[in-house]
Amino acid sequence: MIRARIVNACETPEDYLADTRYFYNYVDLDGGGTDKVLRL
Repeated sequence: MIRARIVNACETPEDYLADTRYFYNYVDLDGGGTDKVLRL
């Protein structure tokens, strides 16, 4: 699910998917107690 969202958000072409790497982590960015997904 996260992979699909990253691929869609970055508009990664189909022929690049096999070689594309992505990283994400859950981080509380604003100190509100709720982790958000941070894409790298």
